[in-house]
Amino acid sequence: MTRLPLFRYLLSAVILLFSCVGLTNAQDDSSVESEPLPGLESFMDGLVNAQLKNSHIAGGTIGIVKDGKVLMAKGYGYADVKNRVPVSGEKTLFRPGSTSKLFTYTAVMQLAEQGKIDLNADANSYLTQFQIPDTFEKPIKVIDLLTHTAGFEEKFINMIVFDEKELVPMDQFLANGLPDRVRPVGQNSSYSNHAVAIAGLIVANVSGMSFDEYVEKNIFYPLGMNSTTFREPLPANLIDNMSNGYTYNPDTETYHQEKFEMVHMLAPAGSSSSTAADMAKFMIAHLNQGSYNGVSILQPETTAKMHSKLYSKNFGGHAMDYGFYETSYKGLDMIGHGGDLLFFHSDMYLLPEQNFGIFMSFNTADVGETRNIIITALLDEYFTQETEVPKSPADFASKVGNYVGEYQFMRHSSSDFTKSAGLLGGTLSVSPGEDNTLLIKPMGGRFAQVDDHLFVSVDLSSPDFSKITFNLDANGEADELYLLPFMHATKLGFFESPSTHQVFLIICAIAFVSILISAFRQRKKHVGVAKSQLLLPRLLAVVSGLNLFFLVFYGIAFSINYATLFAASSSAFIMIPIALTVLLVSLLVSIPLVYVTYVAWAKGEWHTRRRVAYTVVTVLVVLFLILMNYYNLIGYQY
Repeated sequence: MTRLPLFRYLLSAVILLFSCVGLTNAQDDSSVESEPLPGLESFMDGLVNAQLKNSHIAGGTIGIVKDGKVLMAKGYGYADVKNRVPVSGEKTLFRPGSTSKLFTYTAVMQLAEQGKIDLNADANSYLTQFQIPDTFEKPIKVIDLLTHTAGFEEKFINMIVFDEKELVPMDQFLANGLPDRVRPVGQNSSYSNHAVAIAGLIVANVSGMSFDEYVEKNIFYPLGMNSTTFREPLPANLIDNMSNGYTYNPDTETYHQEKFEMVHMLAPAGSSSSTAADMAKFMIAHLNQGSYNGVSILQPETTAKMHSKLYSKNFGGHAMDYGFYETSYKGLDMIGHGGDLLFFHSDMYLLPEQNFGIFMSFNTADVGETRNIIITALLDEYFTQETEVPKSPADFASKVGNYVGEYQFMRHSSSDFTKSAGLLGGTLSVSPGEDNTLLIKPMGGRFAQVDDHLFVSVDLSSPDFSKITFNLDANGEADELYLLPFMHATKLGFFESPSTHQVFLIICAIAFVSILISAFRQRKKHVGVAKSQLLLPRLLAVVSGLNLFFLVFYGIAFSINYATLFAASSSAFIMIPIALTVLLVSLLVSIPLVYVTYVAWAKGEWHTRRRVAYTVVTVLVVLFLILMNYYNLIGYQY
């Protein structure tokens, strides 16, 4: 009898315990359900860490926002591999690259809403240091600088340097190296760092401050972005938090620390350094009608305008907004901007309808498909629905020939020797793909036709390449391809094609080698032959040797110095002028070669077979030099 109360007390305690456990679980479930994106951090941990491992990336940083809140600002991997310093999403600075342009566009729109910049005014009206030439009838307006439709050629000589002694003021750099205008304003969109730098210079001129100072006072400080700067070298208070940039060596499985990249000559186009936490504040401001934490950097109307369509070909593809560019994925509409330096690769995506944004940046030269994998996996996990794979109309197979061919991006040099970069790449191959699709390589993938102009991705592997469009000529054949809103490409004819030029150069190289081998083998057989007659094979041997040396030496110099051409700290500063000098000598020697070849026919020197062979090589030499001139390689065009 005396044990009954004790039993009741124990029973009551057990019931109360299980009730508390149940209450606790219920509260936990409620907490999880109230999270904007349940399980986000653990999902991203698995996803990002797997990509760092699989793609051999030293470190990365991720910032994610939704509904005005920072859901995560987290670092992964290492900012300093040697000293095992981990990346901090709050403290570690990465290089956003061209994502920096969004700050520049925001600055322009700030001054526009204040009435200090007229977007439709001639850009020259705000430029005091130099004037943009009036190459075409219509002037370049400020608004054209926001959509890459100014019509500039590409120019990247000395754009990236590693020694601060090589930095020159932006206005001086632009004045001395302004790209040529190669197409009328608004005709096409071709990505231009110089155009954005001019927009930044206009901000400086109108505001009376340096560009660096303007964005600090009007964007960074108001938003509390205390770890963000455009300044190069970095301010002393930020240096210790800067991530290193790396290249990965697969042979030794090691990371090599690279020097800090400086692009301050075109600072508004991409010189910023920032943290994931700071970039999150900027994303929230743009998603929240221009405001963050009660502070406005843009009026709601201006913010909405920045996110609206400004330029497209009106074929149903993605458009350029006011600096932002459109992308999409499985029915989700996005705006944003990517960024690439040599050793840092970044992306920002905003989904205004979902009030969501993500910024990601990685500190290793080759990141492969990491950014596409992360954004598509994240969107599939939290936002997208099952999507039916698009299919082309049944009769597309009979029309595919209208699109097939080689297309060259309009973003290339026309006036200096870097035009030769077209020989190394910069073209798209369009061909029939499997399952009645259109295949675009090396970037793009497979596409299904929607109508004569619009194609949509079948692979669904990248928001950037979810839609492409074509322009058709009067015969219904494609003559332009629009892969991205700012990357238009034109269809090439047979003789314009770099592929044709590559084949021709291979033929020339074989001929030049053959001449050298022949000269070596015949050196003893020419005893007794008149010296005047020997002049032809000897000149051919000299020219062949010079041309072969040029091809090899220039190819090596150009490829290893592509991004830092003619920076004093680059070996290209010496190598490329040497190569160009060799080609000039070849040109000079080729003049008497042509004459001696004529004499050989006039005097009947050598037997017919050998004379024909020598003549064929002479013709190849002439055509070779014509092609080199086409690529601005005759003389010192830089």
